[in-house]
Amino acid sequence: MIVDDSRGVRNALTLMLSPRGFDCVQAENGVRALEVLSAEHIDAVLTDLHMPELDGLELLGFMRRDAALRDTPVFVLTGDWHEEAVDELEHAGATGVLRKPVSRDLLVATLQECLG
Repeated sequence: MIVDDSRGVRNALTLMLSPRGFDCVQAENGVRALEVLSAEHIDAVLTDLHMPELDGLELLGFMRRDAALRDTPVFVLTGDWHEEAVDELEHAGATGVLRKPVSRDLLVATLQECLG
């Protein structure tokens, strides 16, 4: 699942991943992502950090506290790249933190390594 408040970013990430065999579901914020996660099986979440309503860190927190979602890999994409933010995300349970803009090759390799 791709979670980002920017439709353009969601579509660009989908265009990167779909040809590589990933089925992409999109959500415009963390609230919508939680709705989708409760209704569908999602193998991994790729989320923006800064979003309205429920941001990536809050989404990660909800997922890590929910027994059904606790083990779902969550990768956070952020342009706000500083050591403290990365440490906070990793401490909160992020599977990985990727810097925006992320290259297609790095994104695909990261997801393939995680999902097998």
